[in-house]
Amino acid sequence: MGEGDTVHGFLFRDPAAQRDLVASTFAGDGWEVPRLVAAMRTADDLFFDVVSQIRMPRGRPAGSCSSATPPPRPRS
Repeated sequence: MGEGDTVHGFLFRDPAAQRDLVASTFAGDGWEVPRLVAAMRTADDLFFDVVSQIRMPRGRPAGSCSSATPPPRPRS
């Protein structure tokens, strides 16, 4: 899946669609991939979830957050 692709909610309720998506995404890849895809097809405990990445513009974050401020200096 590339940037901007959409995974629809029905995939989370349809294990056959999940397996088809993974198989089509890695189709044609070599090494151990065909063996892993074949094992996924017969697995009874497939776990499927979304992985996402947040991209933020460079610079300081907007707003105020306690984690963005340094801790107070200890008194001597």
